[in-house]
Amino acid sequence: MSFWSKLKIKSKLMLVFSLILLLTCIISFIAVRALFSSTEVATSVRDMVETRFNQVLTINTNIVSANNHLAEYLTPGNVTPQFRQVFENAVTVVNGDLAEMQNMAAVYGKNFEELKALNERYQQLYNMVIVPLVDAGKPYDALSFFLSEIHPLSTQMSDLTASMSRGVVNDINTAVSELEDTTMAYIVIALAAGAVFLGFLISSLMARYITNSLKVAVDTAKQIAQNNLDVDINAHNSYDEFGDLAMAMRVMRNDLSESIAMIRNMADALNHQLDDTKVSADAIMNSSREAEQQAITVAAAANEMVSTTQEIASNCERAATLSDQSSGVTQDSVKLIRATIEDIRNQSTYTQNDASKVQALAEQTQKIGSIVGTIDEIAAQTNLLALNAAIEAARAGEAGRGFAVVADEVRALASRTSKSTQEISAMVHQVQKDASEATSSMNTSVENINAVADRASTIEGTLNSILDYVGQVNDQIRMIATAAEEQTTATSEISANMQKISSDTEEIVQSAEQAIGHCDSSVDSIRNLVQNLSRFKLSHFQHSHLDHAFGNTTPAKK
Repeated sequence: MSFWSKLKIKSKLMLVFSLILLLTCIISFIAVRALFSSTEVATSVRDMVETRFNQVLTINTNIVSANNHLAEYLTPGNVTPQFRQVFENAVTVVNGDLAEMQNMAAVYGKNFEELKALNERYQQLYNMVIVPLVDAGKPYDALSFFLSEIHPLSTQMSDLTASMSRGVVNDINTAVSELEDTTMAYIVIALAAGAVFLGFLISSLMARYITNSLKVAVDTAKQIAQNNLDVDINAHNSYDEFGDLAMAMRVMRNDLSESIAMIRNMADALNHQLDDTKVSADAIMNSSREAEQQAITVAAAANEMVSTTQEIASNCERAATLSDQSSGVTQDSVKLIRATIEDIRNQSTYTQNDASKVQALAEQTQKIGSIVGTIDEIAAQTNLLALNAAIEAARAGEAGRGFAVVADEVRALASRTSKSTQEISAMVHQVQKDASEATSSMNTSVENINAVADRASTIEGTLNSILDYVGQVNDQIRMIATAAEEQTTATSEISANMQKISSDTEEIVQSAEQAIGHCDSSVDSIRNLVQNLSRFKLSHFQHSHLDHAFGNTTPAKK
């Protein structure tokens, strides 16, 4: 079996057209390469003409022009600064041309170097000989030197530029000669002709192969369409799509033949089974009538259950309402206790502030006691001074009597002051004692208030726990109510379904009666089917194989 026959149609076409495309690509590559080569040559020629040839032509023209300007300058009667400036400008232009040509010195080669040397020699002779002679008033000597020494240099430079021009022309001719080679054109023509011939040959072979394969497939399909399932289908010649088509048609023929033979035998068996089905349909009809009566009984019980579950749901709703009310009362109590705790804590803060103020008052009374002590000391000193003054007044006799009276008054005032300070001191001590007792009492009150607040917080926690329990109970009640409602819905659905079952059972009874009639008509249809299938020509092997599989069943006769 050849390699070609193992390929699929797609692979064959891909292989053939890939070969043609390969040749086309080779032809295109060669043609494009030749085109690019021609383009490169044309570009090179254009560059040589526009760059090198123009440079050589320009510098030759400028050299001749500069030499002519020098000759004109040295002509008798023209030795003026104006003509000299014109020549020097021309020399500057020549130097500029040489600077531009410096970039392509390697292309011009030795001629360019000689041209530069001659130009330098030309300008050197001008600067070192011509200029001094002209400045010395010897224009004729300068003209004679120009004609004998400088002008030949200009001629040599012109000859060099002419040689460089010929070199450019030779390069252009060499590049153009490459375009005259027709070898690539002949290769392209030969490959194109080969590709055309190969494409025509392959397309003819592929068309004949596809046409023959389709003709075989069409003939086979016509045989099968004429009920000939014993036709021979050869699928071993190729492994492409036509081979797959032939194999698929053979499998289809075998499957169709087996299916028809199987249907014929199954029709015989089905004919007997329909009789059994008719008997079963009678039994189903009787059982359905009994099921209808039982469904009616179940529906009545379900309706009673619906009433009971609805009452349970109603009681659960009332219990949930009472639970919500209890929860609300408990929440109000929690709010009152929280407010009371807040008031107690505020009162504790106020009491602590009062204790601090009483403590500050005690500290102030201590300061007052210190001041009173100081006043008492001052009174004692005053009394002592008054006593001394009285003694001195007594010594003075009559002259000191008035001073003695004043001293007595001062001493009496000091005595009263001392007495008053003692009374104030006693009062201050009493105030300090009372303030200390008040501070102690307030601290005790603060501790008691804090204890009461803590106990109130405990009560709040207890009420919160009660509130949580009430919420949980409420949730359980609602869950029970929901379950009861769901049970009511489910029971209602059961009742409706049982009524539907009762109705469906009645329909089943009617359907069973219709099925009995259909069984009779199906028997007639099966007989007609067996007669129609007998037109197909089956292979002997398949027919005997299926007869053996179904126990040699023959069509039932009624």
